[in-house]
Amino acid sequence: MTTFMTRGGHRIRYVDKGEGEPVVLIHGWSGSSENFVFLKKDLLENHYRVIAVDLRGHGESDVPETPPLIEDLADDVHELIQHLRLSEFSLLGYSMGVFVSFEYILKYNPNNIKHLILVDMTPKLIADKKEATGLYHAGVVEEEVPAFLDEMRDDFTKWWFGFFEKVSLLPMTPENEKIATEALGDYDLDVLVTLFQDMFAKDYRQKLKDVKVPTTLIYAEPGSLYSINDALAMKRALPQLKLVPIANSTHLLVLTHPEPFAKAVLDALKI
Repeated sequence: MTTFMTRGGHRIRYVDKGEGEPVVLIHGWSGSSENFVFLKKDLLENHYRVIAVDLRGHGESDVPETPPLIEDLADDVHELIQHLRLSEFSLLGYSMGVFVSFEYILKYNPNNIKHLILVDMTPKLIADKKEATGLYHAGVVEEEVPAFLDEMRDDFTKWWFGFFEKVSLLPMTPENEKIATEALGDYDLDVLVTLFQDMFAKDYRQKLKDVKVPTTLIYAEPGSLYSINDALAMKRALPQLKLVPIANSTHLLVLTHPEPFAKAVLDALKI
């Protein structure tokens, strides 16, 4: 991996391979560029230039003294794109990476994004009971957010096993607990809690009307964290959005369904 130093003094690690049309990959909460281990290979084989970043506080990038917000991660993405002098590129965000992509677009209004690809995310994490949208299939209302975050802080290992069970739809047997532990890897609790809290504060349903770039949402069907209602809510926020389901998948579709996921990405890049 390669590194660059942000203006704020944070060392950010990223992968930059290939020589074709650039595709910037932004991973999800608690993840890293390794979320895209299969997709990177498929993109390279199809002659794309692959740029996959470890967001601040994740993977091999620096853990900051002050936990970052989503906007801070978007600033790092902006600086990376400037550092690489990308004149035109496609942008793919997975899970929290969708929110990072939105913050980047809304703050910097770039005119050089060729394609925007969103992967399995809702425009608003807190439940909207009328629209039946939000995390855990509209399962977390606003009044429950403080307790949700307290549970994370009080016993993160217990909370993580429960979260991973909901993400993967796998029962937490000892074997699956080992898989969940390995999937998490090294982490900073303050970073993870702060970012989840910030995600709960976001609502992009009315903010994306000026985003005109061709956009695709690849989503899990029937899904685990989100449902078709979240995909339809994203469509209302971005009318040009093309919806692409990955059948019989969960929120982990980037790893569990590499072939249909890669096909969906490659198809989106040709729009």
